[in-house]
Amino acid sequence: MKEGNFPAADFSGKRFLVAEDMEVNREIAAEYLRKTGAAVEFAEEGRRCVEMISLAPAGYYDLVLMDINMPVMNGLEATKRLRQMGFTLPVIAMTANVGDRDRRAALDAGMDAFVEKPVRVEKLFSEIVKCLGG
Repeated sequence: MKEGNFPAADFSGKRFLVAEDMEVNREIAAEYLRKTGAAVEFAEEGRRCVEMISLAPAGYYDLVLMDINMPVMNGLEATKRLRQMGFTLPVIAMTANVGDRDRRAALDAGMDAFVEKPVRVEKLFSEIVKCLGG
């Protein structure tokens, strides 16, 4: 993606947790999000994501970008656990599984939005703004 085509977004002061097992996808997400002023942290699998959120002070993370297919604990199970524990922060699914059934499964697990891979940054930022109430 060319720098000139990068959509304008300002997420300064926001902290996002990206749960993604593929390093290249973590790097791409970091590049996109850091250009908006957001702080970004990573979990390589769902269980680690749940652990990081559980151990963080209340309100530390503003939003989670959650891959669906990860080792140890997938994104659906991680989101279900977060919801069972009472965490209400927005969770956006990021996945190559794009059928209606996959979308329903993500929403049924407690995810707030759904972004297809490969991720279009404009769509991602639009969903982030919606989830953050902007």
